[in-house]
Amino acid sequence: MKYFLLTLAIYASFGIVGLNKTASAQESDQKALEILEKLANKTDAMQGFYTAYTLLVEDLADEKNNLQYSGEIWYLGDKYKMIMMGQVLYSDGTTNWVYQEDIEEVTVTSFSEEEQSENLIDPYFLIENYAKDYTCRFVADKFENNRPLVEIHLFPNDIEESTYSRIKLKIDKSQNELFEFTLVGNEGINYTIQLNKFDGSTPVSADIVTFKESDYPDAEIIDMRD
Repeated sequence: MKYFLLTLAIYASFGIVGLNKTASAQESDQKALEILEKLANKTDAMQGFYTAYTLLVEDLADEKNNLQYSGEIWYLGDKYKMIMMGQVLYSDGTTNWVYQEDIEEVTVTSFSEEEQSENLIDPYFLIENYAKDYTCRFVADKFENNRPLVEIHLFPNDIEESTYSRIKLKIDKSQNELFEFTLVGNEGINYTIQLNKFDGSTPVSADIVTFKESDYPDAEIIDMRD
């Protein structure tokens, strides 16, 4: 499982602070933009956040390939720490450290602008280009899991270059928080993030999201940076 799928989903959701309403308003629904702006403003005011999530992988051609993973992420500024599938990923926006528990190894990598553009590995690349790359559409008000929700779809403007046809957001209207996020793939595989727990009121310390070799004394460090 590639980490960029998860980081893309989570940071696109909470990173709507980069939304430029003027640039998007020509094609996007005003109602959708207003809802996203409220979500963005609340998230932008936080001193980091923590969330426990479930990642669902749905293969529309063969349900036997469906997968489910649980994980956690701590976010502070351009830094984050993510735990999933026996791995721990740290990023400071420039460098990534991935600890693999089963082989006691830490891989250190950095991303170029070309990689960011092609793979959307860096969630901030998506945030900075949010306004011009997507069209936002209000879909419906819903009531699921005893929560009042609103569903909004984001459509890539350059669909031929995108690996997914749309992004589906479900937002809790009462809490003004993201509830669910789905990447609808072009090849029949969908990725859904369900946020089981969200805490934006407790500040995240820099110590939590900073990689330290001392935390992994038995791991081999493999630096793959140029």
